Amino acid sequence: MYKNYIFDLYGTLIDIRTDEWSDEIWDEYAAYLTGIGIPYTGSEVHKMYDNAVAELVGKPSPYDVPEIDIIPVFDKICRRHRPDISVEEVWDAAVQFRITTTKMLKLYENSRKVLDGLRAAGKKVYLLSNAQRAFTWQELEKTGIVECFDDIMISSDAGCKKPDAAFYRMLMDKHGLDVKECVMIGNDSASDIAGAGSVGMDAFYVRTEISPGDDPVPACEYIYEDGDIGHVLELIKKDYNTVIFDLDGTLLNTLDDLCDSTNYALKHFGYHERSKEEVRNFVGNGIRKLLERALPESVPESFFDEFYVEFKRHYKAHCNDKTCAYEGIIELLTELKKRGIKTGIASNKDKTEVNILKNLYFDGLIDAATGSVTGKPTKPDPYMVDELLKELGSDKEHTLYVGDSQVDVQTAGNTGLNMTAVLWGFRNREQLVEAGANKFIEHPLELLKFI
Repeated sequence: MYKNYIFDLYGTLIDIRTDEWSDEIWDEYAAYLTGIGIPYTGSEVHKMYDNAVAELVGKPSPYDVPEIDIIPVFDKICRRHRPDISVEEVWDAAVQFRITTTKMLKLYENSRKVLDGLRAAGKKVYLLSNAQRAFTWQELEKTGIVECFDDIMISSDAGCKKPDAAFYRMLMDKHGLDVKECVMIGNDSASDIAGAGSVGMDAFYVRTEISPGDDPVPACEYIYEDGDIGHVLELIKKDYNTVIFDLDGTLLNTLDDLCDSTNYALKHFGYHERSKEEVRNFVGNGIRKLLERALPESVPESFFDEFYVEFKRHYKAHCNDKTCAYEGIIELLTELKKRGIKTGIASNKDKTEVNILKNLYFDGLIDAATGSVTGKPTKPDPYMVDELLKELGSDKEHTLYVGDSQVDVQTAGNTGLNMTAVLWGFRNREQLVEAGANKFIEHPLELLKFI
């Protein structure tokens, strides 16, 4: 899977709180400077700091997202009263500023476990941080993680920062990294994740307390909303020998035929037809639930069976008018077959219909299939998948579940299976994240990186 794991620092591995705004902080720092022969009041040093930073920020840069080096700011502050101050003392003054303004600094609970686990698994681990070396290096030492990285790249040294693609390329070029073998781990969608996307790198997003408050759900491969960096260890490739697929919206695009038959039945009985988008949101819990949602709430329950029979009559005759396998599915199933991976289908469609579709579209490529049976629970209950695993002779530890809906996320959770959500089906990324999905693929062949 991935050979190279590239981490953001603050908000991803280290939890930090700083205060660079309050008068009390600047008074405290001014007292420190005065004590080493550089007399300032708090307001004086604050103003000089802001002006010096603004001057550096305003300078031209060859990069799209430039970064300054903060050391010249402290050099200017210090030399105003001590022209002969040494370079080392200027550095110390910068470090002391960071110490003064830092109110809390600690590793997240599973940060060290993740870094050690990746190294133990033979992975390369890199740090790519938007930071000032004078501030950050002593914090890396305090938290004891310098030794965990194969290399550390800090934006103040590079002259640019995330999301600038140049910053990512500096690291990749320096170590000859293949972008397809890299994953970026960060807590900021506009910086860490967007920057990874700009160079074609997969990304892992973890939302923490210091992620931007308005951070949207990012378009990346892995999304964890619970703030636990420990999930990174789940990326270490598992030895799967079985893949269970949902059918509608995952293997087959059945939406048009479902929509046509639903609207046929509605029109037949004098009800308003439904849009494709409405039907898209109705599917996922089986045909009966689809039809319940399509009918007006005022329809009496006693009418439902008649409506259901009419739908089934039409769908049986037209279920393959527009239905087709999604692009890349046949190639995926063919490759899984070559690798000796067992495959199954678990659908809330009628079991007879599921097997007809399996034989029609995936003859010889799917080992077993199951669907709804009268009197037996359907997804998200684990019964259906449990029975399928028995038929395949597979265990849960080595089985991956693949689906496109909230029901699939729930099914995988209830069954105790790892799950990958597909983004070509009936639900979008935001809906799936809200349901609890955290691993995503946009094309069927991308699934192979998990196998």
